[in-house]
Amino acid sequence: MMAPPRPPNEAARLAALESYDILDTERELAYDDFTSLAAEICDTPIALISLIDDDRQWFKSAYGLALTETPREQSFCGHAVAGTSTLIVGDATKDERFHDNPLVTGSPDIRFYAGAPLISSDGYALGTLCVIDRVPRILTDGQRNALESLSRQLMAHLELRRAMVTLRDAEQIKRRFVANVSHELRTPLTSIRGALAMVLDGEMNVDGDSRDLLKAAHRSANRLLALVNDLLDLDGIGSGELSVEKGDCSLATALELAAETVRPLAADAGVVLTIAPTALKLHGDEERLAQVFINVLANAVRFSPRGGVVTVTMESHGDQARIMVDDQGPGVPLEFRESIFEPFKQVKGSALHKKGGTGLGLAISQALVKAHGGSVGVGDAPGGGARFTLSLPVKS
Repeated sequence: MMAPPRPPNEAARLAALESYDILDTERELAYDDFTSLAAEICDTPIALISLIDDDRQWFKSAYGLALTETPREQSFCGHAVAGTSTLIVGDATKDERFHDNPLVTGSPDIRFYAGAPLISSDGYALGTLCVIDRVPRILTDGQRNALESLSRQLMAHLELRRAMVTLRDAEQIKRRFVANVSHELRTPLTSIRGALAMVLDGEMNVDGDSRDLLKAAHRSANRLLALVNDLLDLDGIGSGELSVEKGDCSLATALELAAETVRPLAADAGVVLTIAPTALKLHGDEERLAQVFINVLANAVRFSPRGGVVTVTMESHGDQARIMVDDQGPGVPLEFRESIFEPFKQVKGSALHKKGGTGLGLAISQALVKAHGGSVGVGDAPGGGARFTLSLPVKS
């Protein structure tokens, strides 16, 4: 038996194979379709998608064969990978490379083999789409052409897989970067905010002009910290690890916590914030719900005209509390009412786009509401403006 030679670019070839993230994955119908079609076209009992790893040939799909891998030194496909053209062995018992191969002298009793190499876009032979028979035979020109065509289509499928792997890895890197930077920013911002709060609370004597500057710095620190927290929550949404600790909580308390944060923004904008009293109890995370209300209320304030009013009302519907937040702004056009809940999406081409914002608040709010088993949507407020309606589970 002659072991297959290793290509001169073997290290790079193995690295290329690894980049497809396919070795040792589960069977998939798309790949099984290739082998069943190859066997049908070439009229053989066995067809394989064989990938040549460092010390083995591994089968992504095996039609008519129970094996999942064999040693590389016994592989017919290893010989095909060493070249760039289709390898055809009409009768393995008469070929000096294979006549005493265990796969020929024993099960699966290979006599005929035809393997079309899978050549990557960067020129590496990763393996083969091959057909095998237990009797000597030949392929017609049509069968050979069809096998080679199938191998090219299979390689195109693999290239698409690699592109998806690359996108997935890039997304993971981006999320890790955002999370790491956000964590690094949050600690100094928290310290800055705390120090400014101490000064503004009267623990240090400052004159009027200095106090105004400190107030502006304190507001900026709050906004930066809110942005950092939004980025961390966005990362949590992407990784499926958004933290919510549900229990019995007060809707009034969650709304008041939000109002404390939003009232200074409303005062600066000349907008009146009114919240109806409520005794409703919810099943949820009070701090997370306050975060939702901050985002929705701040959004309503930002789009309200000076002198406008943002109104919060609520009602109970069975096991759900419905909270309505109405503003007197331009409203949300019908075609944008779903996309505004997507990260970084804003209503472009309208007056709304000029209002700025990161485009994260509503996406995070929707994710948090869904994590509570509720829903959030937007429509028209009575008399004009936008109405955001949040449905949340009440205490059972």
